Amino acid sequence: PITKRKVVVVGSGPAGLTAAILLRMNGFETVVIEAENKIGGILSTHLPKFRFDNEILLKKFNELESGIKFIFNTKVGKDIQIDKIFDYDYQVIAIGAESPIRMIYSENVFSGHEILRKYHDDDLNIKNKKIGVLGCGNVAIDVARSLKKLGNDVSIIYRRTLENAPATKHELHDAKIDGIDFKELLSLNTFENNVATFDEMGLMPKVGNERQKFYKTGNQTKENFDILVEAYGSNPV
Repeated sequence: PITKRKVVVVGSGPAGLTAAILLRMNGFETVVIEAENKIGGILSTHLPKFRFDNEILLKKFNELESGIKFIFNTKVGKDIQIDKIFDYDYQVIAIGAESPIRMIYSENVFSGHEILRKYHDDDLNIKNKKIGVLGCGNVAIDVARSLKKLGNDVSIIYRRTLENAPATKHELHDAKIDGIDFKELLSLNTFENNVATFDEMGLMPKVGNERQKFYKTGNQTKENFDILVEAYGSNPV
């Protein structure tokens, strides 16, 4: 039963859904505002279908909608004014990190988020290309596997070694099974006329449980790519 005041949760990704469920279970009247037309955030818009079944989210929504009010297709600051969320007694902001980290802006350089969104929507027409994916987190792995499934020659390029990668061992294993090539200890310096110049990196001795720090050795190597994808991570908007 509702025994407490009204709370609004902005965003229905994993964090927003978790917050909304816990708040409703503890007696709050809970409203969720979502910019997309469905729950899930990046789970429902970017995660490849071979990695996550969206039917799980549909089932969860059917369970939740009787107790939580959802407002879809509504972006705070655009579709409704920011001050409107202060009409509620409490506010939870759970919009995630939606702004990809970009280093290079060029016709043949994409962000990992852009690739995943198009692949998820079956709108990615990139085939038979030689592609380098920069980074080695789970997003980079998803990007590389998605592009590989379209028939591309894909390499993941990482400035550390795989034992320092933020991607899980399970994700790394699946990428290797898919035939993804890994190039370690390389950091992109320039990309011009489809020629990528990389600084060769070295690693400092490991300290505790931290990832090893890297440094430039002074050497460089070059390789041709049709496309590069930056998948370093994201910042909050």
